[in-house]
Amino acid sequence: MTEKAVYYTVDTKMVDVLKSDFHVVLLFKFFGVKLGFGNTETMGDICDKYHLNPLLFVFVCNTYRFDDYRLSPREVEKFPVDDAMAYILKVHEHYARETKSDIKREFSEVKPMVDLMHRNEIVDLFNGFLNLVEEHTLYVERVFSLYEEIDAHAVKIMAAQQREIDYQLEMLIDSICRSAIPFEYADKYNHFLYFIALLKGRFRKHHKVKEQIFAKMLNGM
Repeated sequence: MTEKAVYYTVDTKMVDVLKSDFHVVLLFKFFGVKLGFGNTETMGDICDKYHLNPLLFVFVCNTYRFDDYRLSPREVEKFPVDDAMAYILKVHEHYARETKSDIKREFSEVKPMVDLMHRNEIVDLFNGFLNLVEEHTLYVERVFSLYEEIDAHAVKIMAAQQREIDYQLEMLIDSICRSAIPFEYADKYNHFLYFIALLKGRFRKHHKVKEQIFAKMLNGM
């Protein structure tokens, strides 16, 4: 029998959050939360300390960690749409600037290998992936700058863009995996592939959080 998930609450100790899934720490930068919680600080304590909306903070961490997490009807009514919008924009700013720069740097390490093998499709897939991320980021920033434009149509466009990004990244990974790698580039190749695989996992989780936030926004409009 499958063990029932124990979701985070404002009373959950931060040390227990990290023990359950250390990847949740990736979310903290978007809330301005710094590590170093001690043994007693709870999620509620962190919200008080950093002036965060506890419903949003717990919601994002739970949605990132658990595939089946959903807000209660009462929580949906109280969902902090403005704070959620600010959170999404911070995530997009990170991926549009910091992560995009990291991806370019990582790819530059394997570019000589790609050129040597004449695998132009890898370059095309990589550039296509970056273009899709940029297009999606600009669209979200434009829509969120005009609150009244967040409607069902806009949400569908953003969701479709997310699926395109995921598909393009999957195609890039597949193309690299099918390449016969010269021995002298094996280490760099493995490092890049590992980096891309981790990025894909983070994208998937952030997209899941974002889709849930979009759903709550539509329910409140």
